[in-house]
Amino acid sequence: MATTGFTSLAENISLVTNSSSVMTPPQASTVQVALSYLLIAMIAVAMLGVGCGVDYRKVLEHFKKPSGILIGFFSQFLFMPLIAFAMAKIFQMTDSQVIILLIVGSCPGGTTSNIVTYWVDGDIDLSITMTFVSSTLGLGMMPLLLFIYSQGFDENLSVPFQTIGITIASLVVPVFIGMFIRHKFPQKYPIILKVLTVFGIISIIAVASASIAVYSGVFVLTTSQTVCAVLFPLIGMGLGYGFSSLVSCYRPLRLHHFQRRTIAIETGVQNAQLATSIVQLSDFPLRVKGAMLPFPIVYLGAQLGWIVVGLLAFRVYKSKFHRITPGDQSSSAEDDKVREEKLKEGSGCGNPNPAYDEIEPPTYEDITEQRHNEITVL
Repeated sequence: MATTGFTSLAENISLVTNSSSVMTPPQASTVQVALSYLLIAMIAVAMLGVGCGVDYRKVLEHFKKPSGILIGFFSQFLFMPLIAFAMAKIFQMTDSQVIILLIVGSCPGGTTSNIVTYWVDGDIDLSITMTFVSSTLGLGMMPLLLFIYSQGFDENLSVPFQTIGITIASLVVPVFIGMFIRHKFPQKYPIILKVLTVFGIISIIAVASASIAVYSGVFVLTTSQTVCAVLFPLIGMGLGYGFSSLVSCYRPLRLHHFQRRTIAIETGVQNAQLATSIVQLSDFPLRVKGAMLPFPIVYLGAQLGWIVVGLLAFRVYKSKFHRITPGDQSSSAEDDKVREEKLKEGSGCGNPNPAYDEIEPPTYEDITEQRHNEITVL
Protein backbone atom coordinates (compact mmCIF):
# COMPACT_ATOMS: atom_id res chain seq x y z
CA MET A 1 0.00 0.00 0.00
CA ALA A 2 2.90 2.33 0.81
CA THR A 3 4.41 1.60 -2.61
CA THR A 4 1.11 2.50 -4.28
CA GLY A 5 0.95 5.77 -2.36
CA PHE A 6 4.51 6.67 -3.34
CA THR A 7 3.78 5.88 -7.00
CA SER A 8 0.69 8.06 -6.87
CA LEU A 9 2.73 10.90 -5.40
CA ALA A 10 5.38 10.55 -8.08
CA GLU A 11 2.74 10.59 -10.83
CA ASN A 12 1.14 13.66 -9.31
CA ILE A 13 4.49 15.45 -9.15
CA SER A 14 4.91 14.80 -12.86
CA LEU A 15 1.41 16.18 -13.47
CA VAL A 16 2.22 19.32 -11.51
CA THR A 17 5.43 19.77 -13.50
CA ASN A 18 3.59 19.58 -16.79
CA SER A 19 0.80 21.91 -15.69
CA SER A 20 3.13 24.58 -14.35
CA SER A 21 4.53 25.33 -17.78
CA VAL A 22 1.00 26.01 -19.04
CA MET A 23 -0.24 28.09 -16.13
CA THR A 24 2.87 30.22 -15.53
CA PRO A 25 3.40 33.24 -17.82
CA PRO A 26 6.72 33.18 -19.75
CA GLN A 27 8.06 36.32 -18.11
CA ALA A 28 7.17 35.05 -14.64
CA SER A 29 8.78 31.71 -15.47
CA THR A 30 12.05 33.42 -16.41
CA VAL A 31 12.10 35.39 -13.17
CA GLN A 32 11.34 32.23 -11.18
CA VAL A 33 14.24 30.36 -12.80
CA ALA A 34 16.63 33.22 -12.00
CA LEU A 35 15.23 33.38 -8.47
CA SER A 36 15.74 29.63 -8.06
CA TYR A 37 19.44 29.86 -8.94
CA LEU A 38 19.84 32.80 -6.58
CA LEU A 39 18.17 30.79 -3.83
CA ILE A 40 20.55 27.89 -4.31
CA ALA A 41 23.51 30.27 -4.09
CA MET A 42 22.06 31.94 -0.99
CA ILE A 43 21.51 28.63 0.80
CA ALA A 44 24.99 27.40 -0.12
CA VAL A 45 26.65 30.58 1.14
CA ALA A 46 24.66 30.59 4.39
CA MET A 47 25.55 26.97 5.16
CA LEU A 48 29.16 27.57 4.17
CA GLY A 49 29.18 30.14 6.95
CA VAL A 50 27.68 27.59 9.34
CA GLY A 51 30.47 25.17 8.42
CA CYS A 52 33.11 27.83 9.12
CA GLY A 53 31.63 28.20 12.60
CA VAL A 54 31.82 24.45 13.36
CA ASP A 55 34.83 23.27 15.34
CA TYR A 56 34.98 19.51 14.85
CA ARG A 57 36.66 19.08 18.24
CA LYS A 58 33.66 20.56 20.01
CA VAL A 59 31.32 18.45 17.89
CA LEU A 60 33.23 15.35 18.99
CA GLU A 61 32.97 16.51 22.62
CA HIS A 62 29.18 16.53 22.37
CA PHE A 63 29.13 13.20 20.56
CA LYS A 64 31.02 11.62 23.44
CA LYS A 65 28.14 12.60 25.74
CA PRO A 66 25.30 12.95 23.24
CA SER A 67 22.29 13.44 25.55
CA GLY A 68 21.75 17.00 24.30
CA ILE A 69 22.07 15.99 20.64
CA LEU A 70 19.68 13.04 21.06
CA ILE A 71 17.08 15.07 22.93
CA GLY A 72 17.30 17.79 20.29
CA PHE A 73 17.01 15.22 17.49
CA PHE A 74 13.80 13.74 18.89
CA SER A 75 12.39 17.20 19.58
CA GLN A 76 13.07 18.41 16.03
CA PHE A 77 12.26 15.33 13.99
CA LEU A 78 9.59 13.68 16.16
CA PHE A 79 7.58 16.36 17.94
CA MET A 80 7.58 19.16 15.34
CA PRO A 81 6.35 17.04 12.36
CA LEU A 82 3.79 15.40 14.64
CA ILE A 83 2.50 18.81 15.75
CA ALA A 84 2.31 19.93 12.12
CA PHE A 85 0.34 16.79 11.22
CA ALA A 86 -2.07 17.34 14.13
CA MET A 87 -2.62 20.99 13.18
CA ALA A 88 -3.33 20.08 9.57
CA LYS A 89 -5.93 17.54 10.73
CA ILE A 90 -7.54 19.84 13.29
CA PHE A 91 -7.92 22.76 10.89
CA GLN A 92 -8.79 20.52 7.89
CA MET A 93 -6.39 22.29 5.58
CA THR A 94 -6.21 22.05 1.80
CA ASP A 95 -3.48 20.05 0.04
CA SER A 96 -1.17 23.01 -0.53
CA GLN A 97 -1.59 24.17 3.07
CA VAL A 98 -0.84 20.67 4.37
CA ILE A 99 2.32 20.38 2.26
CA ILE A 100 3.86 23.64 3.43
CA LEU A 101 2.94 22.97 7.07
CA LEU A 102 4.58 19.53 6.94
CA ILE A 103 7.65 20.97 5.18
CA VAL A 104 8.11 23.66 7.85
CA GLY A 105 7.56 21.08 10.60
CA SER A 106 10.20 18.76 9.13
CA CYS A 107 12.86 21.42 8.54
CA PRO A 108 16.14 21.30 10.48
CA GLY A 109 17.43 24.24 12.49
CA GLY A 110 19.20 27.19 10.90
CA THR A 111 21.69 29.91 11.67
CA THR A 112 19.05 32.06 13.42
CA SER A 113 18.94 29.61 16.32
CA ASN A 114 22.70 29.94 16.82
CA ILE A 115 22.42 33.73 17.12
CA VAL A 116 19.48 33.56 19.52
CA THR A 117 21.30 30.98 21.65
CA TYR A 118 24.15 33.45 22.07
CA TRP A 119 21.72 36.19 23.13
CA VAL A 120 20.12 34.05 25.86
CA ASP A 121 23.46 32.80 27.23
CA GLY A 122 22.87 29.31 25.91
CA ASP A 123 25.35 26.60 24.96
CA ILE A 124 26.74 27.93 21.67
CA ASP A 125 28.73 24.78 20.96
CA LEU A 126 25.66 22.58 21.47
CA SER A 127 23.59 24.87 19.26
CA ILE A 128 26.07 24.76 16.39
CA THR A 129 26.47 21.01 16.80
CA MET A 130 22.69 20.50 16.70
CA THR A 131 22.39 22.68 13.60
CA PHE A 132 25.16 20.67 11.95
CA VAL A 133 23.59 17.32 12.89
CA SER A 134 20.02 18.26 11.94
CA SER A 135 21.11 19.77 8.61
CA THR A 136 23.10 16.64 7.78
CA LEU A 137 20.45 14.15 8.87
CA GLY A 138 17.76 16.28 7.25
CA LEU A 139 18.91 14.92 3.88
CA GLY A 140 17.21 11.66 4.79
CA MET A 141 14.80 12.69 7.54
CA MET A 142 12.83 15.36 5.66
CA PRO A 143 11.80 13.15 2.70
CA LEU A 144 11.12 10.24 5.09
CA LEU A 145 8.93 12.31 7.42
CA LEU A 146 7.01 13.93 4.56
CA PHE A 147 6.41 10.54 2.97
CA ILE A 148 5.16 9.05 6.26
CA TYR A 149 2.83 11.90 7.22
CA SER A 150 1.54 12.46 3.68
CA GLN A 151 0.01 8.97 3.86
CA GLY A 152 -2.51 10.36 6.33
CA PHE A 153 -4.04 12.61 3.67
CA ASP A 154 -5.44 12.34 0.17
CA GLU A 155 -3.44 10.02 -2.12
CA ASN A 156 -3.22 12.89 -4.61
CA LEU A 157 -1.26 15.02 -2.15
CA SER A 158 1.81 16.19 -4.08
CA VAL A 159 5.09 16.34 -2.18
CA PRO A 160 8.17 17.63 -4.07
CA PHE A 161 10.57 14.93 -2.89
CA GLN A 162 13.15 15.59 -5.61
CA THR A 163 13.28 19.31 -4.86
CA ILE A 164 13.61 18.62 -1.14
CA GLY A 165 16.51 16.23 -1.73
CA ILE A 166 18.36 18.68 -3.97
CA THR A 167 17.78 21.60 -1.59
CA ILE A 168 18.92 19.68 1.50
CA ALA A 169 21.98 18.46 -0.41
CA SER A 170 22.82 22.10 -1.09
CA LEU A 171 22.86 22.55 2.69
CA VAL A 172 25.03 19.59 3.62
CA VAL A 173 27.90 19.90 1.15
CA PRO A 174 28.75 23.57 1.94
CA VAL A 175 28.78 22.76 5.66
CA PHE A 176 31.59 20.26 5.18
CA ILE A 177 33.41 22.65 2.86
CA GLY A 178 33.16 25.35 5.53
CA MET A 179 34.55 22.96 8.15
CA PHE A 180 37.46 22.19 5.83
CA ILE A 181 38.13 25.93 5.33
CA ARG A 182 38.18 26.48 9.10
CA HIS A 183 40.56 23.58 9.58
CA LYS A 184 42.83 24.55 6.67
CA PHE A 185 42.91 28.30 7.33
CA PRO A 186 42.50 28.75 11.11
CA GLN A 187 43.85 32.32 10.98
CA LYS A 188 41.76 33.49 8.02
CA TYR A 189 38.40 31.78 8.56
CA PRO A 190 36.98 34.63 10.75
CA ILE A 191 37.44 37.05 7.83
CA ILE A 192 35.90 34.54 5.42
CA LEU A 193 32.98 34.08 7.83
CA LYS A 194 32.33 37.84 7.96
CA VAL A 195 32.39 38.12 4.15
CA LEU A 196 29.98 35.19 3.82
CA THR A 197 27.67 36.73 6.42
CA VAL A 198 27.49 40.05 4.57
CA PHE A 199 26.93 38.29 1.26
CA GLY A 200 24.23 36.13 2.85
CA ILE A 201 22.37 39.16 4.20
CA ILE A 202 22.47 40.89 0.81
CA SER A 203 21.24 37.70 -0.87
CA ILE A 204 18.35 37.33 1.58
CA ILE A 205 17.22 40.91 0.94
CA ALA A 206 17.48 40.40 -2.83
CA VAL A 207 15.58 37.11 -2.76
CA ALA A 208 12.87 38.51 -0.46
CA SER A 209 12.35 41.52 -2.73
CA ALA A 210 12.20 39.36 -5.85
CA SER A 211 9.79 36.91 -4.18
CA ILE A 212 7.41 39.68 -3.20
CA ALA A 213 7.52 41.09 -6.73
CA VAL A 214 6.80 37.70 -8.33
CA TYR A 215 4.26 36.19 -5.94
CA SER A 216 2.55 39.14 -4.22
CA GLY A 217 -0.35 39.05 -6.65
CA VAL A 218 -1.19 35.43 -5.82
CA PHE A 219 -0.53 35.36 -2.07
CA VAL A 220 -3.31 33.62 -0.14
CA LEU A 221 -3.27 33.31 3.66
CA THR A 222 -6.16 31.89 5.69
CA THR A 223 -6.98 32.47 9.35
CA SER A 224 -6.12 28.88 10.25
CA GLN A 225 -2.69 29.22 8.62
CA THR A 226 -2.05 32.43 10.55
CA VAL A 227 -2.99 30.78 13.86
CA CYS A 228 -0.74 27.79 13.13
CA ALA A 229 2.18 30.00 12.03
CA VAL A 230 1.97 32.09 15.22
CA LEU A 231 1.59 29.16 17.64
CA PHE A 232 3.96 26.71 15.96
CA PRO A 233 7.30 28.21 17.13
CA LEU A 234 5.98 28.81 20.66
CA ILE A 235 4.75 25.22 20.97
CA GLY A 236 8.07 23.97 19.63
CA MET A 237 10.11 25.97 22.13
CA GLY A 238 7.88 24.85 24.99
CA LEU A 239 8.09 21.19 24.04
CA GLY A 240 11.85 21.38 23.53
CA TYR A 241 12.40 22.83 26.98
CA GLY A 242 9.79 20.60 28.61
CA PHE A 243 11.12 17.40 27.05
CA SER A 244 14.73 18.19 27.93
CA SER A 245 13.67 19.02 31.52
CA LEU A 246 11.73 15.75 31.77
CA VAL A 247 14.71 13.73 30.54
CA SER A 248 16.93 15.68 32.95
CA CYS A 249 15.04 14.12 35.85
CA TYR A 250 17.11 11.02 35.05
CA ARG A 251 20.44 12.04 36.58
CA PRO A 252 22.84 10.41 34.04
CA LEU A 253 21.15 12.37 31.22
CA ARG A 254 20.66 15.60 33.17
CA LEU A 255 21.20 18.82 31.25
CA HIS A 256 21.91 22.24 32.68
CA HIS A 257 19.26 24.92 32.23
CA PHE A 258 21.31 26.86 29.70
CA GLN A 259 21.52 23.66 27.65
CA ARG A 260 17.75 23.16 27.89
CA ARG A 261 17.25 26.71 26.62
CA THR A 262 19.48 25.83 23.69
CA ILE A 263 17.40 22.76 22.84
CA ALA A 264 14.19 24.78 23.15
CA ILE A 265 15.49 27.36 20.67
CA GLU A 266 16.77 24.72 18.24
CA THR A 267 13.38 23.01 18.35
CA GLY A 268 11.15 26.05 17.95
CA VAL A 269 13.29 28.07 15.55
CA GLN A 270 13.04 25.97 12.39
CA ASN A 271 14.74 26.96 9.13
CA ALA A 272 11.86 28.89 7.54
CA GLN A 273 14.17 30.13 4.77
CA LEU A 274 14.72 26.51 3.74
CA ALA A 275 10.98 25.90 3.53
CA THR A 276 10.56 28.99 1.36
CA SER A 277 13.39 27.83 -0.88
CA ILE A 278 11.86 24.38 -1.34
CA VAL A 279 8.56 25.90 -2.46
CA GLN A 280 10.17 28.33 -4.89
CA LEU A 281 12.45 25.66 -6.36
CA SER A 282 9.57 23.22 -6.86
CA ASP A 283 7.50 22.94 -10.04
CA PHE A 284 4.19 23.90 -8.50
CA PRO A 285 1.98 26.28 -10.52
CA LEU A 286 2.28 29.96 -9.61
CA ARG A 287 -1.12 30.05 -7.89
CA VAL A 288 -0.18 27.03 -5.73
CA LYS A 289 3.10 28.66 -4.70
CA GLY A 290 1.13 31.78 -3.84
CA ALA A 291 -0.98 29.73 -1.45
CA MET A 292 2.07 28.12 0.17
CA LEU A 293 4.67 30.89 0.52
CA PRO A 294 2.84 33.17 2.98
CA PHE A 295 2.91 30.51 5.72
CA PRO A 296 6.71 30.29 6.18
CA ILE A 297 6.91 34.09 5.90
CA VAL A 298 4.37 34.57 8.71
CA TYR A 299 6.04 31.74 10.64
CA LEU A 300 9.38 33.54 10.36
CA GLY A 301 7.77 36.75 11.61
CA ALA A 302 6.20 34.86 14.53
CA GLN A 303 9.61 33.38 15.34
CA LEU A 304 11.15 36.83 15.53
CA GLY A 305 8.26 38.08 17.65
CA TRP A 306 8.50 35.25 20.19
CA ILE A 307 12.29 35.61 20.21
CA VAL A 308 12.01 39.30 21.15
CA VAL A 309 9.49 38.49 23.89
CA GLY A 310 11.68 35.67 25.19
CA LEU A 311 14.81 37.83 25.18
CA LEU A 312 13.09 40.60 27.13
CA ALA A 313 11.71 38.10 29.65
CA PHE A 314 15.12 36.46 30.03
CA ARG A 315 16.89 39.77 30.55
CA VAL A 316 14.36 40.82 33.20
CA TYR A 317 14.67 37.43 34.90
CA LYS A 318 18.47 37.55 34.82
CA SER A 319 18.56 41.12 36.09
CA LYS A 320 16.16 40.33 38.93
CA PHE A 321 18.25 37.44 40.24
CA HIS A 322 21.61 39.12 39.46
CA ARG A 323 23.04 36.15 37.57
CA ILE A 324 26.86 36.04 37.47
CA THR A 325 28.52 33.64 35.07
CA PRO A 326 31.74 31.78 35.98
CA GLY A 327 33.64 33.90 33.45
CA ASP A 328 32.56 37.19 35.01
CA GLN A 329 35.75 39.14 35.81
CA SER A 330 34.01 41.09 38.59
CA SER A 331 33.19 38.02 40.69
CA SER A 332 35.26 37.38 43.79
CA ALA A 333 37.08 34.20 44.74
CA GLU A 334 34.50 33.59 47.49
CA ASP A 335 31.66 33.82 44.96
CA ASP A 336 33.44 31.33 42.72
CA LYS A 337 33.81 28.93 45.64
CA VAL A 338 30.10 29.21 46.51
CA ARG A 339 29.09 28.62 42.90
CA GLU A 340 31.34 25.56 42.67
CA GLU A 341 29.73 24.10 45.81
CA LYS A 342 26.25 24.75 44.45
CA LEU A 343 27.16 23.10 41.16
CA LYS A 344 28.31 20.01 43.04
CA GLU A 345 25.03 19.89 44.98
CA GLY A 346 23.08 19.31 41.79
CA SER A 347 20.65 21.03 39.48
CA GLY A 348 17.41 20.44 37.61
CA CYS A 349 14.52 18.34 38.99
CA GLY A 350 14.14 18.58 42.71
CA ASN A 351 16.79 21.24 43.30
CA PRO A 352 15.65 23.31 46.33
CA ASN A 353 17.39 26.39 44.97
CA PRO A 354 17.02 26.33 41.15
CA ALA A 355 18.42 29.87 40.88
CA TYR A 356 21.90 28.36 40.94
CA ASP A 357 21.02 26.40 37.80
CA GLU A 358 21.76 29.57 35.89
CA ILE A 359 25.52 29.38 36.55
CA GLU A 360 26.53 28.74 32.96
CA PRO A 361 29.90 28.61 31.22
CA PRO A 362 29.68 30.35 27.85
CA THR A 363 32.24 28.21 25.99
CA TYR A 364 34.56 25.29 26.54
CA GLU A 365 37.61 27.56 26.36
CA ASP A 366 36.34 29.67 29.29
CA ILE A 367 36.14 26.82 31.80
CA THR A 368 38.52 24.18 33.03
CA GLU A 369 38.18 20.53 32.16
CA GLN A 370 37.18 19.79 35.72
CA ARG A 371 34.29 22.24 35.67
CA HIS A 372 33.19 20.96 32.26
CA ASN A 373 33.01 17.41 33.64
CA GLU A 374 31.08 18.56 36.69
CA ILE A 375 28.46 20.35 34.60
CA THR A 376 28.12 17.36 32.29
CA VAL A 377 27.55 15.00 35.23
CA LEU A 378 24.93 17.34 36.62
